[in-house]
Amino acid sequence: MTKAAKCAATLLALAACLACGNSGGGNSSGGNGGSTSSANGGNNGSGNGGGTTSGGNGGNSGGGCTTTVCSGACCASGDSCVGGTCCAATQVCGGACCAAADSCVANSCCPAAQACGSTCCASGAECVHDAAGNQACGVVCQTSSACTSATPCCTPVNNSSGTFSGQGVCAANPTAADPYACLCTTSAECGTNECVPAPNSSGVLTGPYICAPNNGGSNEGCAGALTICSVANQYCSTDLGGDQFCSIACTSDSLCGNTGVACCNAPCTGGRTCCGLCGH
Repeated sequence: MTKAAKCAATLLALAACLACGNSGGGNSSGGNGGSTSSANGGNNGSGNGGGTTSGGNGGNSGGGCTTTVCSGACCASGDSCVGGTCCAATQVCGGACCAAADSCVANSCCPAAQACGSTCCASGAECVHDAAGNQACGVVCQTSSACTSATPCCTPVNNSSGTFSGQGVCAANPTAADPYACLCTTSAECGTNECVPAPNSSGVLTGPYICAPNNGGSNEGCAGALTICSVANQYCSTDLGGDQFCSIACTSDSLCGNTGVACCNAPCTGGRTCCGLCGH
């Protein structure tokens, strides 16, 4: 082989070797590239994923709550966590959280209507005050016949506006020193008294029906042939239930002064019609 031929063969071999090296370098580069990509990808994924997850966990652990966290919730400022529930400071009672309208009596939650000083009345009872301001628990009633002999008077209970609430509580019979009304449906509940529609301070009939003296006084009972209404312009009237009471004569409902409540519907002495409660 000539010198020139040897040189050509050497150059071809060298070119082939370079091509093989480049191919291996490419694989290595590819491998490195893959490794770098994997590392970067891993680092980027780990960094980004870890950052995101960590941030999320930070938020969940109360990062945005500046007050009390209770069962995963952020309570309002001033609230406590009681029994797993956010509870306003004014509603915490012993180890419980009372309803907003309840009272805390002897470290126990008590419905407002049953709170009676240092006592919480039993269910079905309410707190009542006598004329002297003394408090006591009483059983809720609608009429005196529903009460027991120990507390036979169903005394009316007024609401916060001072008007009849629609129910009463059983109490002892009233006395001269502590007078109060007893609710009734018929005069049989009133002993020697009469069941009459109660008037307001102006003498206008408002109800409910209460036991009143049977003496012919203003808006009081007039049962019996010898009982005569003693107040001018009042006459003995009889309602649908047979109860008899003194009332003013009328010719229309408007003269009774309480539209929708007092009606000109009760027959009274002298062939007149007098005011009574509508529907009675």
